[in-house]
Amino acid sequence: MTAPQCSVTRIVNACALISLGSAVVLTDPFFKKPWFIRLREPIGMTVAELPRLSAIIGGHGVPDHWQPKSLAAYPYKAATPVFVATPSMAKIAKTAGFAHVEVLDWHATRQISDGLTVEAVPAQPVTGLRPNNYVLASGDVRVFVGPEARDIEPLRRYRTERGAVDVALLPIDGSALAGHQLVMTASEAIEGARALGAKVFIPFHYALKSVPFLLQTPNAIGDLIALKEQVQDLEIVVLQPGERWVR
Repeated sequence: MTAPQCSVTRIVNACALISLGSAVVLTDPFFKKPWFIRLREPIGMTVAELPRLSAIIGGHGVPDHWQPKSLAAYPYKAATPVFVATPSMAKIAKTAGFAHVEVLDWHATRQISDGLTVEAVPAQPVTGLRPNNYVLASGDVRVFVGPEARDIEPLRRYRTERGAVDVALLPIDGSALAGHQLVMTASEAIEGARALGAKVFIPFHYALKSVPFLLQTPNAIGDLIALKEQVQDLEIVVLQPGERWVR
């Protein structure tokens, strides 16, 4: 059977499996929940169900994103390249057994195979916790991945400088830590996908439950579904954990 040109499987929160031709990339691995994190939904895939990965990308180093130790049973750690946003993320990945780990600065591009490139794209600066956005490209297909995206202006700049993308994965829950907004809301993510020129928008980062007085995480999927009826210029694909979209 011919490999699909592009597919996305949502796993949980900012963890997703993205296929471009024969290449497969995992974002922000999260396959085992730490005791202190509360989720609204189950984790949609096990490590045993993962294919051999072409690369792993890490957008943000906080525990609800970055759990490379949860890939303990993944058998190809020695050969799978890992690209991250910060040295602390790299240290955690190496401790988890990954041999090829690199911190990618904004604007850096790496050729993973003959058919896949990974580009680190600017996101908003966060003191001590700089996130990366990424663009995965294979042939004519470009997928934007913004695990901790909040600001729309870097997305507008990217499109001006590098052109439109085909698919955008953006967060929607508007998470706020002690009142400080961390990621986009549902309406902001729609505008972000438009700013990127995306034809398809796949929401993620809406699995966390709130922690009273500390972390606010609105149940944004309901907001997005309500807004979806008003959007005519963008295909919005809502995936359940473990569900796969193919194009």
